[in-house]
Amino acid sequence: MDDFPSNFVKLRLTGPDGEIETPWAEPVGDYFRLDNLPWFAYGVSDDDIVEAAPTETAGIYEFVRVHQPSGNRLVRITFDGSESSAPVLEHLLNMGCHYEGLNERLVAVSIPPTVEFEPVQGYLSEVGAKWEHANPTYEQLHPEQD
Repeated sequence: MDDFPSNFVKLRLTGPDGEIETPWAEPVGDYFRLDNLPWFAYGVSDDDIVEAAPTETAGIYEFVRVHQPSGNRLVRITFDGSESSAPVLEHLLNMGCHYEGLNERLVAVSIPPTVEFEPVQGYLSEVGAKWEHANPTYEQLHPEQD
């Protein structure tokens, strides 16, 4: 199972348009710690402790809700393919973030609580990156604009 310990399970997350993804999660008591970065689902980040229900398939659990947030913030960057993503991602690593790519065009970036968000946001804007808030969402950050 992709070099993960045998006690890890898959956590089924569903995006707003019905996209299904199954990142790895580690059982923690009655809950699960999300080990990967979500590419489609909103409101959940890596290292969050989540509640999940068993499915009809062994080893796959359905996400129910975040039980204990990790404090990691999640943004997604979409690269159009005309430029290399390497310099942007290298800079984000140097800022203390980490990332996972669904492919070379869609990358999820985790910003730990020890990294200030404003410089990351400023950098992404400075380089003209096309990005979005995934956790917290833009609507959660700016409820007055709904």
